Amino acid sequence: MAAKKSTEAVNAAENSEVVNSTIEAKENDATGNNAAKKQEGVSVYTVDEFVKASGTAFDKAYSPDIIRAAMKMAGKTQATRAEAAEIINKFLGKGKEVVEK
Repeated sequence: MAAKKSTEAVNAAENSEVVNSTIEAKENDATGNNAAKKQEGVSVYTVDEFVKASGTAFDKAYSPDIIRAAMKMAGKTQATRAEAAEIINKFLGKGKEVVEK
């Protein structure tokens, strides 16, 4: 009888640990949702930072004036590198929104 109670206690404890670890994972957002984690790892830079690195921040060197004007027209004070490149390309007429005749 004692052996049966101790076995039941061990099984109950193991099940409790599994449930607790699952709850902790959900509370810590450790459920394998990689989309949220990818967004957190992307750096955001200010316009001044893009201007200071105007020769090296993008695939092509842009004038600091072009960077400032493009970001101002887009209403942005900060952006990721990819967002800034897209904004600059649209500003220069190289973006996807440009309709060729």
